[in-house]
Amino acid sequence: MREVGTMMVKRYLKLEGHKSQAIRMGFHSIPGMLQLHLHVMTQDFKEADSNHNWNKNNTSFFKDVDTCIKELEEDRQLTIPADKRKLEADPFCYRCETSYESVDIIRKHQNICPFPENVKSFTW
Repeated sequence: MREVGTMMVKRYLKLEGHKSQAIRMGFHSIPGMLQLHLHVMTQDFKEADSNHNWNKNNTSFFKDVDTCIKELEEDRQLTIPADKRKLEADPFCYRCETSYESVDIIRKHQNICPFPENVKSFTW
């Protein structure tokens, strides 16, 4: 899945004319559907319309694909966060970890956050 995700990212970047962009690949710890599926997403989160939606991609509920592979190789199981209340908490910036009242406010903050992206940037 990781190889296919990487291939799709490179194809997307080439089609969109980007040289590089921060993109994450991983899984939700508590999936929203039965089929195993890999999320490949940019960090702009334009589709996030609620705290729950934002937090499921920016807390320990979103597990990076490499972390999942490592856990499965070492422990033969995945660690799942126990505290679901994080999903309904105020959203926070995944870069500086400052909490905000709403997704709209955090989106504005993302444009000026002084901390660097802490995710892989894919390049083609």
